[in-house]
Amino acid sequence: MKIQRVLKNHLRNCTPEVQGHCFRVGVLTETIFLEMGYGSQLAEGQLQDGAVPLSYHDIGKSLVPKTILEKPGALTAGERVIMMRHSQLGAGMFKELFDDGPMRPEEKAFCKMGYDLCRHHHEWYNGKGSPDQLRGSEIPFVARVCAVADAWDAMTTPRCYREVITPDAALEEIKRYAGTQFDPEIAEVFCALAPHVIHR
Repeated sequence: MKIQRVLKNHLRNCTPEVQGHCFRVGVLTETIFLEMGYGSQLAEGQLQDGAVPLSYHDIGKSLVPKTILEKPGALTAGERVIMMRHSQLGAGMFKELFDDGPMRPEEKAFCKMGYDLCRHHHEWYNGKGSPDQLRGSEIPFVARVCAVADAWDAMTTPRCYREVITPDAALEEIKRYAGTQFDPEIAEVFCALAPHVIHR
């Protein structure tokens, strides 16, 4: 299937670290969806082969220079601007697929979900995120769920530029930012779910 082929090719151009992060966040996002009873909403964006776009939230990083992605120290202000463009770049990939000729309804829904996921997973619940400063329910639900899963994996997985923190400390951070960075309902569900699904 062309959509999957194009996306997988882009994902292969990401660093192994980004690929692993995308996979883990996708699995966790789906788990939260199902726990909250939104499986039918998830199914709307499912292709005929059962694929959903949840493991592509950072696919835009395939277009970010690896010198920035793999930099061991802090990024400069200019490098941070380039890095943060990954959300728009990823959304652009899904838009190109959407605009590229006739599609079945489920393919359109897949690309729409992928677009929302990529573009908006760095929005904050209080409207102080990026790139569009959406707030609350203005942020697509899939992106609000992904924001929690993304933050969890980023905090608990070793990165070249940041020390890992313990699962308990990461849960406290998610609780602390519920209502500001994260949708409070999703954060609450995740914190209750985490001990049962996350290997410590």
